Amino acid sequence: MPDEVIVNKTVFPSTKTDILMGPTKEALAIPHLYVPVDCDFTDELEFVSVKKIHIILSYWNSELKLAENRGLIVDILTTNKEEFVVMSDGERIRLDRIFKLQIL
Repeated sequence: MPDEVIVNKTVFPSTKTDILMGPTKEALAIPHLYVPVDCDFTDELEFVSVKKIHIILSYWNSELKLAENRGLIVDILTTNKEEFVVMSDGERIRLDRIFKLQIL
């Protein structure tokens, strides 16, 4: 019998999977003004940031179309009472516009 290879796959602590759904499921649900996100969601973002985990981040862009960014979250910041993730390419994405994160 061949030896089994066990790979420890990184997962989000809350979902125990490699996918985490964001706060906004539909483009029509995006308010013009920022709506604070749940602290548990922010904790998950900090988890992938601190662990330097590569992700695919799907989000609603300014035209309310689903867009993607692949890379690392290098910072989470607040500007004018709005929270953003800063991706490794420098793009800032508002937390309440995040649709989904997937660990690569």
